[in-house]
Amino acid sequence: MTAMRPMRLNDTVLFYGGTLLSSIGSMTFNVALMAFMITTGYSLLQVSLIIGLQRLLPAIAAFFLGDLTDRLPPRTVVLVTEVAAAIGTLGILWAWNLGPSGYSWLLGFCLVKSAGLQFQSSSRAVISKLLSTEQYSSNAKNAMWLNTSTQGATLFAGGLGFVAVKFLSLEWAIWFDMATFLVSGVCVAFIRVGTRAQHAPQSSETSRSILAKFGDFYRFNPRSAVLDALLAVAMLGSASFRTRVAGDHQDWNPIFLLSYGIAVWLSKEVESSGALKARSTSLWVTLATAFILLGYFPERGWLTFGIFLVRDTCYWLILHRVSSYIQTDTPASVTGSVNAARTFQMIVILSAGEVLVGAWQSFLPLYGEALFRACVCFGVGGFVWLTRATPRLGYERPHL
Repeated sequence: MTAMRPMRLNDTVLFYGGTLLSSIGSMTFNVALMAFMITTGYSLLQVSLIIGLQRLLPAIAAFFLGDLTDRLPPRTVVLVTEVAAAIGTLGILWAWNLGPSGYSWLLGFCLVKSAGLQFQSSSRAVISKLLSTEQYSSNAKNAMWLNTSTQGATLFAGGLGFVAVKFLSLEWAIWFDMATFLVSGVCVAFIRVGTRAQHAPQSSETSRSILAKFGDFYRFNPRSAVLDALLAVAMLGSASFRTRVAGDHQDWNPIFLLSYGIAVWLSKEVESSGALKARSTSLWVTLATAFILLGYFPERGWLTFGIFLVRDTCYWLILHRVSSYIQTDTPASVTGSVNAARTFQMIVILSAGEVLVGAWQSFLPLYGEALFRACVCFGVGGFVWLTRATPRLGYERPHL
């Protein structure tokens, strides 16, 4: 594979800054949409249908079409989908003003917008790969920034969503969402990452099969792919689990969610410093312990928040490391299809978990669910410790 050029600060700031802004806009809109739909008389089923399908159906579509991003210019894909998403928000605004009679239109425009954004996620992964050199440290830095600029938006979206619901309107959130798409598109238009021509695809097929995508994912990342799946199993149904922990004090639910956003940024700094470079087993054990504590100490206000923060920080430290391995070991020519397979695997597990948690909460006590999650983490931690090996790329690459 042709050596990647060194990362340039301007390209990095534009790309990840635009990604962060776009993510903040989308998450702020979703938070406001849920709140305003409930307060204006929509049923919880109608709200959950939009939020759930927004996440699941576009992920399925991206999985089947994700390999196209290995043959299309990544910058062009992101730019076009950002502008299309901005236009789609006008449809959402129109449908919202129709009231309850426009629910089908509202659902449709939300799905179309989400499908475009999900499709572009593979192209963002490709750009992140192109901004890296072949060294693990460079890939790790870019992988962490990609995670942080997408999921780290939770920290800002929570605050902006609160302001929109408390003092402004859903229309404001929609216009803000549209503005972030346009600004992000401008940022992407000015970055320089080369083209896919310099990284010829491994296959001439017009569409890679399901088995081929997962084959690439597990062939280039056998250990990381399994750990990625098990990490998702430990965290499945996070929203429902957080609701169970909040119990009769649901006003703490959004506060517990803030720990997730804080952990994204905190874990990036910790992982970048290398302070826990050889502590993978300890991270899994700490994650397991945090789950146990959440099961036995729910509804305890700031104590529970502190435990959530430890849990979420461990989760993101592990996820950053797994993402760094996957980005390093995956050839640029199949990054899109590998990212599609990984995203599909993760979203199916996490989304199915929401249903499972809702189903078993009637007979499985909270501490029982917490012990199940802890057992998964303890099992993975033991596996990591027993199978630890000398990193292929030297000490700068921590073992998983």
